[in-house]
Amino acid sequence: MALVSGMVYRIFIEMKRYYLNFLSSIVVMIIIFLLIVLGFKSFGGSAASGTLRDTAIGYFMWMTMLFTLTDLSWTIMNEMQRGIIEQEFLSPYGPLAVFAAYQFSSILFNLPLLYGMMVVIFSLAGVSIKVPPVFFLYLVAAMIQTMGMGMMLAGITLRFKRTNALLQLVQFAVIGLLFLDARGFKAMIIPVSPYFYIMKKILSGESPEGATVLFALIGTAIYLAAGLLVFKFFERAVRIRGDLTTY
Repeated sequence: MALVSGMVYRIFIEMKRYYLNFLSSIVVMIIIFLLIVLGFKSFGGSAASGTLRDTAIGYFMWMTMLFTLTDLSWTIMNEMQRGIIEQEFLSPYGPLAVFAAYQFSSILFNLPLLYGMMVVIFSLAGVSIKVPPVFFLYLVAAMIQTMGMGMMLAGITLRFKRTNALLQLVQFAVIGLLFLDARGFKAMIIPVSPYFYIMKKILSGESPEGATVLFALIGTAIYLAAGLLVFKFFERAVRIRGDLTTY
């Protein structure tokens, strides 16, 4: 618990210190969506209202996933360049616990921010949606699943150092996942897409199929465990090779 609270405090301090960069990134995301909304309203007319609603949810999901998918990898690259990553490896908790706590703390810290952004996005889209509390339970589950995927990317970054192009590629690959049909058993294998489907159902006032929800939750546990194992594998490989600080 002390490790998580310390990480939350660290994220807050970094946000406050580099607030201009933080605010600018939020504004850029909102402006991009505003351009999408204007495009729909200009070319789709009233017939595009349903599509615009799904796009608003999809864009929100995409932003949410990016918070937990690539943030840790960018953080590791920055710490390698600044020469402070050794401190995490010398921690009595161990690097796996430190970085996993960072990912989890990021989820806790960003949830209120994501809710505010969701309100702004839906307002820009002209979409009136009631958000039930269960929506946020599935949102957290989706972020935990992406946390596992983010740990995989972080392990790869530890080993190969420069993964800028890979991270940018992954950001667009997530968009592709939103278009896949991941109902039923496929919800356990395909990440992100099941929760997009579940959230659309919830915000439409409908109940998602129990099988899809169950398999999506099982998939979350699988991806989280796989992410931790992959990170541990690359952490051990870096220790053996002795190239942690070789950037």
